Amino acid sequence: MEFFESEVDVNGSTRIRQDFDLGDTVSIEMGQWNMQIHVQVTEISEVFDEMGLRVIPIFGQSLGGMQNQFESDTSGNGSSSTISLPINKAVVSDSNGQLTTGTVTAQEVAMLAGVSSSLQTQLNGKQATIIGAASSVTTSNLTASRATVSDAGGKILSSNVTSTELSYVSGVTSALQSQLNGKAASSHTHLASQITDFLNKVYPVGAIYLSTVSTSPATLFGGSWTQIQNRFLVSAGATYGAGTTGGSETHTHTSAAHNHGAGHEGGDGDLWTTVTGASGYIYFREDGTVPYTQATWSASHRVSGTYGSTSATVGGGADVRGYTSTTTPAATGSSSTNPPYLSVYMWQRAA
Repeated sequence: MEFFESEVDVNGSTRIRQDFDLGDTVSIEMGQWNMQIHVQVTEISEVFDEMGLRVIPIFGQSLGGMQNQFESDTSGNGSSSTISLPINKAVVSDSNGQLTTGTVTAQEVAMLAGVSSSLQTQLNGKQATIIGAASSVTTSNLTASRATVSDAGGKILSSNVTSTELSYVSGVTSALQSQLNGKAASSHTHLASQITDFLNKVYPVGAIYLSTVSTSPATLFGGSWTQIQNRFLVSAGATYGAGTTGGSETHTHTSAAHNHGAGHEGGDGDLWTTVTGASGYIYFREDGTVPYTQATWSASHRVSGTYGSTSATVGGGADVRGYTSTTTPAATGSSSTNPPYLSVYMWQRAA
């Protein structure tokens, strides 16, 4: 605002309204001190309060110091004083009742605009020292992108939890520790009773343990075990009772007592039949029936074997038969009876 309007007393009886601009000199009559001051309008402020909108002029001049000039009062009633005040300062009266300026600037006076009650009363209603939760705010900058917590002294500080890690809590519907307690641990130390209970469930007494590793199950699980060697397993049933043993690794073939026969039926000619067996051999030959082939054998070639002295002469074309003696039962050979196999270590739990 660059001007204001005020009432001016003219000749002690007439009051008129006059506009004053910034820079104008205003004479102020100080009747109780019988003096008049002349001040310059340096600032005009508007104040809106419970009294409404008011215009407050700020007086002063460009002269830095205060000067008192006494002039003769033309009315003969005394003297008047012309006072020059510092610029942009609030005008107050001193201990002698004289106008002067204080340390409060015109700008600071303008800060009073809008005050609705005693400043001291309002200040007394405020905390002299910040207390409560607000007092725990630290004066230093916090680490960026971290969750904030309060320390042992109640001060707010950054934690080691990042804002990204804190976001993982999103969607959690109940206490995390309660949920974790409801889950099985990935690893833990088993009690001896737990191991025994596990062993009894997986390998009860009588169970068979198989492995291609030679470590005894007694070392792995405990308990008493009997090793089974060089045996196949066969399922128990009506033929084979559970726990019974039998069988052999090889088989020997045997033959019962029996006879071998040889015969010939045909025309003229020689017959030579050899029958091998446990008791020897026999030679046969027709004798004296074919012209030009008549011959006899010596006795040693007639019959050999159990019937050593037997000989006979038959006509040409007749049946000639011979028999060896009955053989004694005996082994004829042996062989393995194993099917294709995979060899493993085997134990049976005894206790």
